[in-house]
Amino acid sequence: MNPQNKILSEHNRPAIGKLIDRSYMTSVIHATRLQMYLIDPKGPIKPLYLEFYECFSTLFMLTSSYKDLIDDDLREKVSGWLKVEKIDENAAKSGLELFAEYRQKLANKSVINYR
Repeated sequence: MNPQNKILSEHNRPAIGKLIDRSYMTSVIHATRLQMYLIDPKGPIKPLYLEFYECFSTLFMLTSSYKDLIDDDLREKVSGWLKVEKIDENAAKSGLELFAEYRQKLANKSVINYR
């Protein structure tokens, strides 16, 4: 394994890898809650959106600097979404779509540790 990719190690996972795992799982939970809101809106969207935003933003900050994990196009899309101007259903849907694409990239690179 390339020494730069210690983050991907399944054994003796470093602290950053554990943080990524926790951030990912928290992002998934808040993404699910936001999706449920979009299916059955009750109350304001802002609190659910901000919880999802915080988690996805944290995951992005922990992983986006690894150039071999995330391509520049996706990195730019997520960076643009993080510069939210209006919190509404369209912004939520865009964020959820980006998160789906982002988590697929992380899974393809074995960044997310399921063990």
